Amino acid sequence: MTTKTPHRIALLGNPTRPGNWDPAQLATLVDDGYTGVQINIAWAYRPNDEVLNLEDILPVPGSPEPLSHEGAVGRPGRGAELRRRAALAHEAGLSTLLHVGIPFQGRAGYDGEPLPQCISDPATLARYARSMEDLARLQPNVDDLLIYTFDQDAWICSEFEGCDRCAGIPLHRRLPKFLNGLAAAWVAAQPDGRMWWEPWELSTGQTLAIIPELDAPNVGLMIHSSIAEVMSTMAGDEFVHDAASLASRYGIPVVVEVFLSCSNEEVEPWNKLPVPCVTLQQLRNVESVPGVVGVKEYYGLIPSPFDVNARAAAAYFRDPHITDDAALGSLAAAFGQPWLKHFWQLVSSAYRLYPWNASWFARELGYSDPFHELSAAIIRGSQSNAPEWDTPAWRSSRGAIFMRTTSRESHPWELEDMELRFAGAANAMAEAIEYATVCGVDVLQTAADGPDREIQLQVEEAIGFVVRCRAYQLHLRETNLTTLLRSDTARHDLAVELRDVLVRDLENQRAEIERISRSASTPPAPSKLQLAQRWIVDRKSDLGPIERAIDDLDADLGDFLRRYFLPGDELAAAGQFSLTSR
Repeated sequence: MTTKTPHRIALLGNPTRPGNWDPAQLATLVDDGYTGVQINIAWAYRPNDEVLNLEDILPVPGSPEPLSHEGAVGRPGRGAELRRRAALAHEAGLSTLLHVGIPFQGRAGYDGEPLPQCISDPATLARYARSMEDLARLQPNVDDLLIYTFDQDAWICSEFEGCDRCAGIPLHRRLPKFLNGLAAAWVAAQPDGRMWWEPWELSTGQTLAIIPELDAPNVGLMIHSSIAEVMSTMAGDEFVHDAASLASRYGIPVVVEVFLSCSNEEVEPWNKLPVPCVTLQQLRNVESVPGVVGVKEYYGLIPSPFDVNARAAAAYFRDPHITDDAALGSLAAAFGQPWLKHFWQLVSSAYRLYPWNASWFARELGYSDPFHELSAAIIRGSQSNAPEWDTPAWRSSRGAIFMRTTSRESHPWELEDMELRFAGAANAMAEAIEYATVCGVDVLQTAADGPDREIQLQVEEAIGFVVRCRAYQLHLRETNLTTLLRSDTARHDLAVELRDVLVRDLENQRAEIERISRSASTPPAPSKLQLAQRWIVDRKSDLGPIERAIDDLDADLGDFLRRYFLPGDELAAAGQFSLTSR
């Protein structure tokens, strides 16, 4: 096998579909070119009670009680499952990585409450250093640790408020001592191991200031593929180059997190949308950065011969110099359908046009509700039922990538910009669907299980992509048209266009009802946290609101303008990931 970098770290299962750990799946990862595997799905809403913090598997005296589903009572079971996974991974020839958030703060950081643990308190480092010894004893097959110090129920005090110990002391002066102490304790307990640190939620400046202070023999740097997120279409940005260059000067290895599956956070909970050209370019961009020594799957993998993105990644791992044409030709041959090569190219092109950088809430596209609210569209940038995350990154560097990190009212030109970008993505994906139809795919006639059914499912998710882009496009245009009409109700041409847009909106919502009726997949039940944060809401299927809006427009334009597409409170009634709905 030819590899470009030594570290290729998988994550078996994902937050939406945790999956099963068995020797066959691990053998597939090895065959695909992976050298290591993360043994827990460290996701905020703890799917299947997966481990998120050390407190989930061992007591850390002085730390808050675990938030795992069964709390402290479930520690033995969770610990036993991690030991089983790590042993299976070693038997398969894979190194192991445990991912946890430290220092554990419960939900205090998210809720703006005083933090129960402070890294400037010597007792905090002492308790976690002791826990490294306990972890190595209880989990002898864990090789490396991955530590988040924000998110993952971890959090750090701000020097600007709330903590007497940290007041006035910049975070980049406080955090290195804590990280180096953790790493030294882990390597003392596991001499062949390393602690990787993820500077997630820190600003660019803080991260670059901290890197030279890290103990190179013990600490590695694991970073998202851009300063703002793991973003498949923006992988290897300026931040990644700067961080990797600086780290390499100090002998610190850098691994970059990427999406290598059709299941990923950008399209959750979909798991079929094929964008292999995006996957290949993502890997090329990241691994061309000097100082990068590997990649890690961020969201998760469920080995399948039909996961086109994962198959493309495996082809790249075998030959990092493979061309798109060669990789897609091989994948299409495996499906027995040479025409798929062009279809996947078209889908990949449409995916690139989608404005992933509009807002963090432009992602998780499968959860977006095409039955948008009939208030004025907005480009939502912050969670509606919580304050903007008070982290350094949200207050600074994220704004360099995401158009929106707050939810102020949008300027009409901003709405138009997004309208046109969503329209472009929808048009491009519609071209891919039309091509698949010409090549014989009929989503109305369910094919038997196997390659033909998998191709149908790919097209169905492409249709879902178009429906959501159209919903955003039309909602944005409806908002700008009503704004214009309020200034001049005599503009008959604008009123005619508004009605036409509303009718197209109605047909788009009808298309979603038809798509759902054909869908064979049922997403898992949401967690309490997902419901509380409105990350997931019940699907709608009622055409009544948009039909009544059209009737009201026909009856009285003035009354319509007084009732529809008006600014209002942001409630995320259609869910956090319905980008334009309040």
